[in-house]
Amino acid sequence: MTPGRACVALLGCFAMACGEDASPDDPVLQWSVAPGFSVQVDAAAFRMPTAIAFVPEPGVAPEDPLYFVTELRGRIRVVTNDRSVHTFAEDFFRLEPERELPSPSGEQGLVGLCLAPEHGFVFATFAYQDARGAIRNNVMRFSTKPRTFATRAGARLDFARVFQAEETGPSHQIGGCQVRGGELFVGVGDGYRNPLNARSLSSTQGKILRLSLTGDSLAGNPFFRDEAPLQAASAVWAYGLRNPQGLVAVGRRLFAADNGPEVDRLLEVEAGRDYLWSGSDWSLGSDAISVFSDGNGTGQLAYLAGDDRLFPSEYRGGFYVAVTGNPGFVEEQPPGVVQVDYDLGSNRVEATPRYLLRYRGSGLQVLAGMAFGPDGLYFAPMFGPSEDEMSSVLKLAYEPEVSHPFPLARNARSLIASYGCLGCHDVGGSGGRGGPSLQAEPLYARVRERLDSAEYLAVLRSAPDEGEGDDAAGARRKVLESQGREQVRAWIEARIRHPNFDDPSVQMPHLGISAVDARTIAEHLVDEGRGFDLRPLKRLLPEHPRQRHLIYAFGAGVVAAAAAMTGILAARRFRNHRVRRSPRLPDA
Repeated sequence: MTPGRACVALLGCFAMACGEDASPDDPVLQWSVAPGFSVQVDAAAFRMPTAIAFVPEPGVAPEDPLYFVTELRGRIRVVTNDRSVHTFAEDFFRLEPERELPSPSGEQGLVGLCLAPEHGFVFATFAYQDARGAIRNNVMRFSTKPRTFATRAGARLDFARVFQAEETGPSHQIGGCQVRGGELFVGVGDGYRNPLNARSLSSTQGKILRLSLTGDSLAGNPFFRDEAPLQAASAVWAYGLRNPQGLVAVGRRLFAADNGPEVDRLLEVEAGRDYLWSGSDWSLGSDAISVFSDGNGTGQLAYLAGDDRLFPSEYRGGFYVAVTGNPGFVEEQPPGVVQVDYDLGSNRVEATPRYLLRYRGSGLQVLAGMAFGPDGLYFAPMFGPSEDEMSSVLKLAYEPEVSHPFPLARNARSLIASYGCLGCHDVGGSGGRGGPSLQAEPLYARVRERLDSAEYLAVLRSAPDEGEGDDAAGARRKVLESQGREQVRAWIEARIRHPNFDDPSVQMPHLGISAVDARTIAEHLVDEGRGFDLRPLKRLLPEHPRQRHLIYAFGAGVVAAAAAMTGILAARRFRNHRVRRSPRLPDA
């Protein structure tokens, strides 16, 4: 067979493989997970889900409710023990957004969900359009059977009087809610147009409100006034927040996840406290338990106790934050779930926050809904594998015997940020100017020019090995022994781990970066800057351009076919081990 026919055959094999079994439409394969964890579909047929709330003590019958799910455009669904999906409530508000997601105006709708089991109450928070078309916040309470709930909503109670004095903006409307005994806490965004509302007690915006289960302000609130119980200040529990989408009560303590412009924060909510949001990232990052940079957005917030056996010990005793991601830049700011290891006794973060789950697809995706269930962490991507498909609720469980085909690797960009490199270096158009730019292409060219210098290589060869530790000397040897692209990568990795490996006067700090992290960063910078260095191969290629193009095409076919077959085998192995439920079709 000629090279041209071989290339066509291999490319055809690649196309058939992708179409037949690479399964880009499998929602499970859209996610990377931490080692030892698996993902499976729990229930299907949801349209833009935004929040999940589990029944704490569900009934035992197959038709008893297990958890509730809100959908952005105004429908509440309930999933029963047999995983059938029912419509619990719909058509209880009016909203017609100007544009759908990823436009910011598409964020409006039904977003928050919480339960009062002893009373059988289901609370939903939402933004709606009044008769004039103005956007306003609201809460609706639905009555059902105490403790075990029901698949259909009963009586409704509207909390509109709490919010009737204010319109809200195109984003940052009402957010999450949390029931604690006879108290209902509600997070409300600043309305987007005027961040100063957040610190004004005459506004409900930019606040955590504390209400009774009938929607009244409670006398124990820090700014409550007997003569004005319906005024905004009487309902305020804490203020100075931007967009508190996540709320969770841990015992008598309350915590929130607040979404900022370029940073997000996790904080403990205390009565009467001002959390200082005034329009800047500096204000948003103040008084926080933990700050997340680059502000990828926050959704629901959950807590896993230290004695909970659901996950292994290193994943217990901390908070889990649904990272919504940026729908307009999903590859740079992907959605996922972040764990914050937090000691409630000492009020300290015990480890750097880390992803437990991250979106690996390239299509439109947002993750807002997430909650712990009896056997795992459940999460609800807003979109299916393709934008016109219904979404699923997925379950993340610790199952080391099941090998998920896409393990979570540390992201080079997040490593660059977490190690403080942006304080001195410009990367991707942002960062400091105190050190040389790490923009990929000029960095590659700069290093390549240095390594092509006989004078510089002579300096490396003559550097003494004594007194430096074995790693620095080994780094020099690796640079000298490497060639091409690998030599550039080895040099960058050496500079990251041993800043003075080739020059004692270099002022870059020694950060103790691990070999794995240094290699991840170096690979990223080299791949972004130059890709594969083909110069050593050019001497082996034919001189005639048409002959070269034929070899290039043949090589591309081989690589593509190999990649496809690897993906097929990984997906097949995963399916053979994964136990997947077959959800019944919804009844409405």
